[in-house]
Amino acid sequence: MASDDEKNRNERAALERFLDASKLLIERSSIRMLAGNSQPDFACHDTAGHEQAFEMTDICAEEVAELAARPEIGSVRTADPTERIVRNKMHKKYETTLPIDLVCYWDARTMSTDDMILPTIKSVVNSVSEHPFRHIWFHGEEGVHLVASVG
Repeated sequence: MASDDEKNRNERAALERFLDASKLLIERSSIRMLAGNSQPDFACHDTAGHEQAFEMTDICAEEVAELAARPEIGSVRTADPTERIVRNKMHKKYETTLPIDLVCYWDARTMSTDDMILPTIKSVVNSVSEHPFRHIWFHGEEGVHLVASVG
């Protein structure tokens, strides 16, 4: 299991890769990590000065992550974790007035491909009537996809 510092570094790197790929106009120097379980991962502002937050979630099969960390295991059985991960995020409550974007990202720690993950995210989003996110994104191997936008 990754330490909190390592998790924070990985999420910050994933956010920066997402921003590069999405071409969103975010002031990089404004990105700051938020603390607390009821807070999104990061807050920042765009080039027009509007503040927003990002919640990052890695589409990660724990078994694949364990195999990557300990290759002597040899092999593992795994299933696509996308539905469980996204559904958990959709029901989370945040204590912020900032608009929040959810970024689901692929980081080579699942056997699932973009064409498997993207429809699953869409299905989960469509099945939840109320959630805390302004935009829901998927950043996979094949690029960035805006899955849902509210308002």
